[in-house]
Amino acid sequence: MRDIWKDLAKSELEMYPAKKEALTTIPERLRELESAFVSIGSPSADKVAVQGGGGNDKALNNIVQRESLFRNYAEVLAFTARVERGLAVLTEDENEILRRCFIHPERGAVERIAQAKGLDKSTVYRMRDDALRKFTMAMYG
Repeated sequence: MRDIWKDLAKSELEMYPAKKEALTTIPERLRELESAFVSIGSPSADKVAVQGGGGNDKALNNIVQRESLFRNYAEVLAFTARVERGLAVLTEDENEILRRCFIHPERGAVERIAQAKGLDKSTVYRMRDDALRKFTMAMYG
């Protein structure tokens, strides 16, 4: 039987670097949109809207994009904080294993870790699974 918790934990660790980067890129994009919004201008009250003419769709699109990014930023911030709390309870070795296996995966990570620490691969796999379980318990209880 497949362990759903394990798949979810692996997936979240794999997504972590991109989500962490989004904490920089989302505010940059928000600043771009805010700057663009200022230059869009507002519709003039003395002009009659052309029928079927879209009015001020650029401004509306900008507002919707910014709102969506604000919500996404809050979700990403919560996600990264949750992952970081999960990682904070791990030992240095456990962090290294999860980092090398899932966060910044390396080809042959288990074999390399085993060789560097003088362990057999099955021990490293067990350590990886134990670290993953500990990480998941810290994140979800």
